[in-house]
Amino acid sequence: MKIWHKESGMSVLATVLMLTTVGVMILSAILGLMYTASRAGQMEERTTREFYSADAGITAALWRIKTNYELDWLDSENGLWQEDIYSHSPAYESYTLPLAPNGNSVAYTIAPKWVLEGLETPNGTQQRNTAPNVKVSLSYQGTGSNSGQGKYQLLLYYDGNEGGLGISRIGCWLPAGLGYVTGSSSCENTTSSIYPYLVKPVQVADYRGGKTVIWNFSQPVGYNLFPSSGSMKAITFEFTPNESLDGGFSWLADNMTSNYLAWSALNVFEINSTATSPSGETTAAVSYTVRDVGDGFGSAVEGDYTAFGNTLMRDYLESDQSYRTRLYRATSSTVTAIPSNAQVEHIFLYWSGWKCKPWNGLTAAQLAAPSILPVTDNVNKITVTCNTTVSGPRYCENITATNTQAQINYVSGTATGWSYSCFADITDRVKNFFKSNNVSFVGNATYNVGHYDFYLGATAPSTGDHWYRLYNFSYTAAWPYSVETSPVYGWTRYPLGSPMDGYQVNYVGPMNKPAYPQAAGYYDDTGNKSPVSYAAWSIIIVYTSPSTLGRQLYLYDTLQYGMQSNTLTMNPAGFVVPDLTDETDAAKLTCFVGEGDVSISGDSVVVNGTTLPALNGDTVNYPSNNVWNGKSYVEGGNPITDIDIDTWPLSKTIVKPGDTTAKVQLPTGQDQWSLIYMILAFRSKISGGGNFIYDLP
Repeated sequence: MKIWHKESGMSVLATVLMLTTVGVMILSAILGLMYTASRAGQMEERTTREFYSADAGITAALWRIKTNYELDWLDSENGLWQEDIYSHSPAYESYTLPLAPNGNSVAYTIAPKWVLEGLETPNGTQQRNTAPNVKVSLSYQGTGSNSGQGKYQLLLYYDGNEGGLGISRIGCWLPAGLGYVTGSSSCENTTSSIYPYLVKPVQVADYRGGKTVIWNFSQPVGYNLFPSSGSMKAITFEFTPNESLDGGFSWLADNMTSNYLAWSALNVFEINSTATSPSGETTAAVSYTVRDVGDGFGSAVEGDYTAFGNTLMRDYLESDQSYRTRLYRATSSTVTAIPSNAQVEHIFLYWSGWKCKPWNGLTAAQLAAPSILPVTDNVNKITVTCNTTVSGPRYCENITATNTQAQINYVSGTATGWSYSCFADITDRVKNFFKSNNVSFVGNATYNVGHYDFYLGATAPSTGDHWYRLYNFSYTAAWPYSVETSPVYGWTRYPLGSPMDGYQVNYVGPMNKPAYPQAAGYYDDTGNKSPVSYAAWSIIIVYTSPSTLGRQLYLYDTLQYGMQSNTLTMNPAGFVVPDLTDETDAAKLTCFVGEGDVSISGDSVVVNGTTLPALNGDTVNYPSNNVWNGKSYVEGGNPITDIDIDTWPLSKTIVKPGDTTAKVQLPTGQDQWSLIYMILAFRSKISGGGNFIYDLP
């Protein structure tokens, strides 16, 4: 979130004199003024000095809001305000500005306002507390069907923890100057028989200086029936003119009885500032400003992200790491780079792997319903632990994916098993655990992720189930892995990856089960080696902090297969790169890729036509022409092998000041791999709102 508060200079006096004739008509509603860099200097002049003094109170309040300075009620709620905040207890803050300019005394107050005032009526149970399990966001996507039209995307997310979710209404508010293009939404344009319920009339109405666009459904529509966009659902529509005006927001109503409303995490503040001259004359000003706490990707946050993870499978014998043969119980990664004054906004967990059964028997129906396939094989469950200190409380929980995807894998054009991607939002679980244990948690910790079903022992349990051997080691990155010459074994019924092809030629049994047992009565998938095997996990932590710069975040997490001699392309838009006088980099990019091979070159990352250089200047381990080489360069962590979780800085020569769009390409030659996610963070002066000032009569 960026708050832009510009100095007025000598033009202020002329503006003030002109606005004097407007009088009380200047009291526009809050939301009608929400767009980037707006500042309606509608003040009634007492004297120029008192104006600047009152303005100083506004500036001081904006600084407090931006930095959360001594605003305990902001920190305690993590930006998601409860009813006690709106009732001004204890949220109504009063301050006296020390060292006020021009010999005046300045007092100012800060109070919260609800963003959906006049649009929705909360029930007695929910009040004005946003639904904890549902997220909705609105973001600009660039040019629409022609150059005069822009495109917006409504993203919906549900964590699945409250049972089946039905959505009865989706709405958004567009800032002043934007007009909805009739019939342009994906709700109206679809001709597919899969989504006939989406063909509904769209209500467009003037509201608070802008326009509301609302989809009302006669009956609640199941969340899972909306078109997918990775781990989320998406609706797109177009507007005119094609300008990246910021400040819009979105909301939805669902069938939940206790928490039926969710909205973009925009916090609206009312600031009252009064300057009193030595002779007793007063000048009062009111400012409404917005703070975006970063609930949706595609929106700006006054923060950043870090991405990390580890492999669950690696090559034990082959020096070129071509065949990953050893599957581990769990692996860990330690994060230390998050600022100590940060506030965690999101903790997104991903895990992915390759499976050998069925080898080439996936049906169109299975791929059309990707949430079914991984679930039947129980790869949708995983265990996560988290320690902020060695001796402190340890978070530990079994996690079930809220979104799963699957795809066929190919080797030289031939179907070769399948890979999956699973996603879970573990933000509240982790944060609430440490809060309940009185532990200050900013995201820095050691994270351990692995198989939830595990039995430790030299031999498999005699339960009649199919057990698969795991290696119960702490992962070491160095090669060779001499520490593992005396292995300790464990067992699972639900392996997260298949080390080998598992007798695919003779396969006649259920999914992922070999056709017959091996010697010792267990299953180890020790058939022919497969060149596409992998298993790994990654976590993205998004945080806000006064010590970080404003960024626009974009997350692409639709599972995609990098075919041989092919190129994947993404086109993020909606940011505006500012002049970066003191910064080297304008953006950064992180990719989580499975099954990259060090022995096969020809894969690279190209941004705006420039091939990214070797990571950290290391042309041996991270060359620019073999980026998916099974070696990870993780921010703030140790290098790991047999998986790719890589982060590149993007310089001002690649992403330039003034840029509003970008083109990211992932070409590959002979190698093939799975893209689990890509996240980009652009330095941007787009914000969740602006500062809007006018005078009180």
